[in-house]
Amino acid sequence: MNITIDKDIRKADQRIAYATRRLKQANSSDIITIVVIFNNGGFTPAIERLVDAIDKTKAFQVHLVFSGYAVSSAAYLFAYYVFYNKKRTNITVHVKRSLSLVYHKPRTPVPSSNTGEVIFANTLPPPYPTGYQLLINTTTRFDNVFDSMMKHFRASNSQIAHNLEDVYNYNGDIQIMFDAGKYR
Repeated sequence: MNITIDKDIRKADQRIAYATRRLKQANSSDIITIVVIFNNGGFTPAIERLVDAIDKTKAFQVHLVFSGYAVSSAAYLFAYYVFYNKKRTNITVHVKRSLSLVYHKPRTPVPSSNTGEVIFANTLPPPYPTGYQLLINTTTRFDNVFDSMMKHFRASNSQIAHNLEDVYNYNGDIQIMFDAGKYR
């Protein structure tokens, strides 16, 4: 079974809902392939529901296949399984052709602003305003995955930009290219 997730990840994304349902209903003989191509990311709680379903599935195998680009929450999905959660042996991650991964801290639009301005958890002054707990919790998870990615790059002496961590920690977008191949 192939499920393609392209373009954006929306709050009520039917592709994510379908994939989550199929993963929850899977039995030990099922093979599920989720293809993420040219994906701008989007609503992080949707991708976290997908991650939770992948982590708990009884499927024989789950193949995650990426191509083109994966931004934001789509990048989180890739990095989560390549660098962070290596416990499950039934999950594989492949890059078809090449992948431009664009990873950044979660952000949310400034309420009642039409300027496109966004808020990051690390710019909120304590005590944190009501309504931002989701952003704070999501940022912690993104940071943990990013830290595991950086630990991997350092341990493997990968050639990456020397300021990658600074750019990420100052709320910038980092970009990393991955060649075609199996990453998990």
